[in-house]
Amino acid sequence: MTQIEEKLHSEIGASKADRWPFCPGSRRLCRGRAKTPEIYMAEGTVAHHIAEVCLAENKVPDDFMFQVFQQDGFEIEVTDEMLSAVQVYVDVIRKRYHKFVTGQEDGWEDGTPAI
Repeated sequence: MTQIEEKLHSEIGASKADRWPFCPGSRRLCRGRAKTPEIYMAEGTVAHHIAEVCLAENKVPDDFMFQVFQQDGFEIEVTDEMLSAVQVYVDVIRKRYHKFVTGQEDGWEDGTPAI
C-alpha cells in the first residue's frame, strides 16, 4: 500500500465553485475550516497523484492498475474507471505541452518528454 505525500490544497475546493459568483463571501467564510475527509476527496487525490507521476516520469496510467493507496484514512484501490479518466487528463496535458514546446499540433503521441 502506498501513502501519498501530504501537499497543500487550495483553501477553496472546486466542488464549491458553483456558489462563488452568487456568494463571494463564502470563500472567506470557509477559510480555515477543517474539512472532513470523504472517500471522494481521497479518490481525487489518488487520481491527481497518478497523473502527476505519469507526467513527471513519462509513465502511463495503466502502470498503476490494482495498486492500493492510503489516503485520508481510506484505502483507495485504483480501478479501470479511475485510470480511464486519468488517461484523458494526461493526454490533454501532454498534447498542450507538445504544442507549447514545438508549436505543432501533431506528433505528441510519439513520446513527448516528461514535463
